[in-house]
Amino acid sequence: MLSEEDYAKVAKEALRQYPIVWEKLVYLGKSDNVTFQVQTNDDNQKFLIKIHIATISIQSKGNIASELIWLESLVKDTNLVVPAPVRNLQGDLVTEISTDLSENTIMVTIYHWINGSVLKGFKRLVKWKMAKFYLVIMIHEMRCVRPIM
Repeated sequence: MLSEEDYAKVAKEALRQYPIVWEKLVYLGKSDNVTFQVQTNDDNQKFLIKIHIATISIQSKGNIASELIWLESLVKDTNLVVPAPVRNLQGDLVTEISTDLSENTIMVTIYHWINGSVLKGFKRLVKWKMAKFYLVIMIHEMRCVRPIM
């Protein structure tokens, strides 16, 4: 099992393949993925780096890319605020990292950071906004044509 420092090394290696000039990585946590906030010298430009560590059958490169293609289309086709993926220098959505820290290739993705706050309570207005958000997503999903991966 990799440590937080090992995952930071993977994140730094991945960042070399992106057009991002970064200053600091802030560890956010680990669940199905390990996440870091990527800070730059511009407080208005932050990123989320996700190191995909879930089981390989669930987190195939094709599955991850399909999700990111859908996010790109949500950004393009709707007014929803969703984490827009960042393509690497080769134009790919998923970056594969080979390292001596793991026998498997590690898949990494990067997204534009969305500022927010922790939700306290579930008021009527929040419920309405959530319902509207899901409706837009469902309509978009029905119209979206995904590439076969």
